[in-house]
Amino acid sequence: MAATMETARVLKLVHLVSEQCSFDREAQRRNWGKVNEVMERLDGVEEGLREVEGLLNGSRLSAFASKEDDKGDVHGDVPWLVLRLAGSEFENMVGLSLLVTMILVLLAVCRLTVWVGQKCRRQRMTKGVAQVTST
Repeated sequence: MAATMETARVLKLVHLVSEQCSFDREAQRRNWGKVNEVMERLDGVEEGLREVEGLLNGSRLSAFASKEDDKGDVHGDVPWLVLRLAGSEFENMVGLSLLVTMILVLLAVCRLTVWVGQKCRRQRMTKGVAQVTST
């Protein structure tokens, strides 16, 4: 009877260890999948950093010129300003004029907001001082 209990206990322990090993293998396999996914994302980040480095070193100009050559549109002009808004690109003076227009509109809105606020404040002060009574 004691030998049977010991055997059952050993079999139970073997079963638990086997389950733990299976779980560990599955967890390790999942973690490797996550590691591979992270590595793929890091490759994308690395490519982005190379593009930024190219922009900082001025090699974007040559890359842009080679793209133009690939398209068959050879102008020799390289834009000195590229403004991207809502998926559209505006180059050089068009982009600059849009940028200046946006700044002027923002300044006008700010000035208008201040003016309306001052006007409302003056009206409240005037109503408080006037105390008009009608008979």
